[in-house]
Amino acid sequence: MTNNRHFSKIFSRSKALKCCAFSLISAFLIISQTSCSSNNVEPVSATEYNLLNTTCTITIYDMNASDANKLIEESFNLCRNYENLLSKTIEESDIYRLNHSEGKPTAISDDTLRLLEKGLYYGDLSHGRFDITVGKLSSLWDFSQPVGVVPEANLIAEAVSTIDYHNLQFPHEEDQAYAVLA
Repeated sequence: MTNNRHFSKIFSRSKALKCCAFSLISAFLIISQTSCSSNNVEPVSATEYNLLNTTCTITIYDMNASDANKLIEESFNLCRNYENLLSKTIEESDIYRLNHSEGKPTAISDDTLRLLEKGLYYGDLSHGRFDITVGKLSSLWDFSQPVGVVPEANLIAEAVSTIDYHNLQFPHEEDQAYAVLA
């Protein structure tokens, strides 16, 4: 019986070593096949200035240059599209027109509507600590200038009095989205 136990221990150790060796070899093969690609494709980058009122750089990794450049151009086009809808300074944008509508219903795109509704959602969720109607106040500071200037207290007070996301409403129309900023 002692021989059987000894044989059993040796067999178990041998089996355990084989199992361990198999696991290590399997792990090595899996890791070597799934780690960073070996084709050494260089990243592709492009930068556009004054897009979304800032400098935007997009970098694509591990993609051939032709496909990466197409994807980068599509991404910049999407940024331009959103800028044309949501800019507070582009006169044709939904947000500019809404800000200058003097309380009248303003036609807006479905994308702008979804974004504004999400802004109201976060306003409610934060009990007003996040308020998408803060634009008049934040525009008093001109961050594009090298030296910042604090606005006068009366201008700040006047702008603060306009902040209330509850003043943004969406009258329902069947074919067109509208927003009213009272």
